[in-house]
Amino acid sequence: MKLVSVETPEKSVCKMTFSATAEELETASNAVYERTRATYTIKGFQKGEADRAQIEADRGEHTFWYDAINDLMDQDVPALYEAALKEHGFAPVDDPSYDLVSVKKDEGFVATATTALQPELKLTKTTGFTSQCVTPEVTDKEIDTVLERRRNYAAELVPHKGPAVKGNVVHMDFEGLLDGVAFKGGTAKDQSVQLGSGRMIPGFEDGILGHKAGEEFEINVTFPKNYPNKELAGKPVVFKIKLHDVCVRQLPALNSDFAKKMGKETMEEYRAFVKQQLFDGRHGGALNHAKDMILGQLADAAEGEIPSILVENAYQQQMQVIQQQLQMQRMSLNTYLSQIHETRESFTAKVRAAAEKNTRARMALLQIAQQENLLPTEVAGCPPDYFSAEGQLWGNPLYNWPYHKQTGYAWWIRRVRHALGIYDLLRIDHFRGFDTYWAIPAGSPTACTGKWEIGPRMDLFHALEAALGKLPIIAEDLGELFPSVRELLADSTFPGMKVLQFAFGGGDNEYLPHNHVKNCVVYPGTHDNTTLTDWWENAATGKEKANAAAYLHLTPCKPTAKEVAAVKPDAARIALLRAALGSVADRAIIPMPDWLGLGAEAHLNTPGKLGGNWTWRAAEGFDAEPLASRIQAECEVYCRAKEPVEKEAKTSI
Repeated sequence: MKLVSVETPEKSVCKMTFSATAEELETASNAVYERTRATYTIKGFQKGEADRAQIEADRGEHTFWYDAINDLMDQDVPALYEAALKEHGFAPVDDPSYDLVSVKKDEGFVATATTALQPELKLTKTTGFTSQCVTPEVTDKEIDTVLERRRNYAAELVPHKGPAVKGNVVHMDFEGLLDGVAFKGGTAKDQSVQLGSGRMIPGFEDGILGHKAGEEFEINVTFPKNYPNKELAGKPVVFKIKLHDVCVRQLPALNSDFAKKMGKETMEEYRAFVKQQLFDGRHGGALNHAKDMILGQLADAAEGEIPSILVENAYQQQMQVIQQQLQMQRMSLNTYLSQIHETRESFTAKVRAAAEKNTRARMALLQIAQQENLLPTEVAGCPPDYFSAEGQLWGNPLYNWPYHKQTGYAWWIRRVRHALGIYDLLRIDHFRGFDTYWAIPAGSPTACTGKWEIGPRMDLFHALEAALGKLPIIAEDLGELFPSVRELLADSTFPGMKVLQFAFGGGDNEYLPHNHVKNCVVYPGTHDNTTLTDWWENAATGKEKANAAAYLHLTPCKPTAKEVAAVKPDAARIALLRAALGSVADRAIIPMPDWLGLGAEAHLNTPGKLGGNWTWRAAEGFDAEPLASRIQAECEVYCRAKEPVEKEAKTSI
């Protein structure tokens, strides 16, 4: 494969074109065939016995082409791109966009790589920018509002013997019938609904009022004319109801018992904690506003052309964030625009203008950092490991731990306090870095040149607990673990992680379920691992599969290769899920792609790879009800499901 051309369609944009001959493409597909032939089962042949012509006759003539193209796009093209950057002295400021231009059996392969280069800006001003940071005071009324909301979250459900009234929480089975036939999404078991909440379609909740626990009855309702499902919109239906119970939400008193459940000794302490949370949130917003004002002034002072693809990427990312936020609110963009009295054209123009300004400020900051020699001397990463022979080069600056210690870890206290106001549990990635961390010289092409440095250890967590109390933290204790890392984890009392994909390499290792301890969290695989299905089909070694098959009772204790090969990926996946749920670990966390049985296409994150990660999403309109029922059933088997009185699953109606 070779570099064909290097173009600069804009001053700060580079486009490279690469090509491979038909012969090189055929060589790549032959390599794929040799690598994967053992995985193919063709009628009339034992697994792995069919040759290429026989496989292609059965599966199609391009069977090996797709992986060959992927190999070229993932390996050869990036290697040529990196070499061309060095040869031409280009300074990219973003990941390249790789595109397949054409591929033909008799002509070969053509691809491009387009990337933004650092622009040369004229900075008319680099100092003297001003802004105000004004943090509004937190009032007692606002604290009371938060306490009342959290009090409602902590309410207990108590059985109510009388007829159902608004405000009651009921648990029921229902079946929806359209013209006497059950319709999709209209049937559910043991559903929880608060009457008067408006969660269900109009008329549904009202139809339950006045009925008692144990009753079976029917209600007649009509779907709204604007209901998203066109087959149901405006249609009259009948719901058969079986009412299991009627409950009253009993609110806890705001006293010391409530405070202790929230991690404080008294209500005075808890009120102060809530006040600080509210203040930190507002102060963070005020700081961000002040920062944005400064950056806006810097952008105005930076003259020159900036790469259009950077602006476009920033615009698309911001629009995606907006769409995700609206989806969480179950609101369409059109509805939102009508509420703020904006047209789509005017709104997107404002978002694009903001993207351009932010990108200009970002490029100006980069130029200033270079001029003032403000670039980091060392960056983060990890040494060669299971995932990468060259280690992982993340590139972000390292923490200045002496400075943090000098300030009493004030920044960390603010950060964790704010996070605890949003989440029930915090998982700290790369926990071992608080003991020792891998410091890589800035500019190093790989992580191999790094060295271990000493972290803050328990000094940080003592400061956090002194300010915030007991910390609900999960520690990612994976990777190369020195004895000192294990000591830190034990001293912290945080639960560590057990990953089943690491369990079957041989020997009595700590990840095997029988070695788990109660104070830990078990995962079939994390975001860094591929999915269980792909692991079984492609990533696991023969030894790992044999050990797993025997351990999970999928084969005899000493299986033959034929017996291991006969284990279906889905059977292995389900067995691994149940091994996780059956662990003694306090918590089991299972990625959604593993519940769904998806393959490599749903791999969330490839360690050490910049760009292209965290893109998998469940499809819009995904029918979660059957999956939710299956998850509930599996969790109930292992006593990991909440009691029915506590659960509140959403339905499609």
